[in-house]
Amino acid sequence: MLKQKVYFRPYKLNDIESRFEAIKESEDYLLPWIPWAKGYTLEACKSWVQGAHEAWENGKDYCFAIIDAASEEYIGEVKLLNVHRAYFESKAAVGYWVRKSYAGKGIAVEALKWMTAYAFRELGLYRVEIMIMPENEKSLRVARKAGAKEEGCLRNQWIFNGQPQDVVLFSFIPSDFNSDKYGE
Repeated sequence: MLKQKVYFRPYKLNDIESRFEAIKESEDYLLPWIPWAKGYTLEACKSWVQGAHEAWENGKDYCFAIIDAASEEYIGEVKLLNVHRAYFESKAAVGYWVRKSYAGKGIAVEALKWMTAYAFRELGLYRVEIMIMPENEKSLRVARKAGAKEEGCLRNQWIFNGQPQDVVLFSFIPSDFNSDKYGE
């Protein structure tokens, strides 16, 4: 059995400084895909972590810190956003990022698979969507390596930096992979 490289857990208030440090280390790497990283402040990080707890309590978003199993270092995050659990719509969007010093090690792929399994197993969702700008080759590679199904391009889906932006839509449904592999 392989030793687990990372684990995932809900945010704690003591994650504020390590999350902030990871974002500052990775600012050039995260831009232009994550515009809020530019000029990010410790106060903004504190507000975000506190807001993540509220969103969790309200069942809207589920944000997890990605932690290095050996060093306990904060690596990044994976999150389910805009969770819908209505009888006609049982889905969420997933987002992820990994700090620059851990990029290219398969951690984002593992995080995406784990988060999707969590969505199906723990929340009972039937669909997880990933939306990625067509120019974001690294994130497109993560979605493809994770086994997400590419569904097509959604034109003018987002307003990004004040401009309409197309996105490539990927999805998972429970039958796409064996979620038991990514269990607790």
